[in-house]
Amino acid sequence: MFWQNRKFYDKDVGELTFENEYWHYTTNLEFGELLIDLDGTKIEPDISALKQSKFILNNIDCIRNLAIKFIDEQDISPFTKDTGSAVLDSFTSYQYIGKYDLIFGLSGWDDAFIIVHFKSNAPFDISLGD
Repeated sequence: MFWQNRKFYDKDVGELTFENEYWHYTTNLEFGELLIDLDGTKIEPDISALKQSKFILNNIDCIRNLAIKFIDEQDISPFTKDTGSAVLDSFTSYQYIGKYDLIFGLSGWDDAFIIVHFKSNAPFDISLGD
């Protein structure tokens, strides 16, 4: 018998699946599909992380703008030169309120990512990779 991913249902976000140590769900927004990852146990998502993910979604435009402003303030032009614009792909909501990561791709570089780390609901660090 093949392994099946654990599932959890939330009345607001629908079905979540557990895979690779995180709970996942997707939602469609004006700018496209967004993947959301949550802290939790194998049994269920962490309630604080789930609640925070709903807060982030309800404030996504403001939070995304904060993250893009933070990206623009960093000296990462060697990484982003001629690679298009930052596109929000996903975010991770942790069990600690105010701690989450927004993950952006670059429109002209399929493998690149920029992670803006938030603490106390404010961006404080950035990670780059490809």
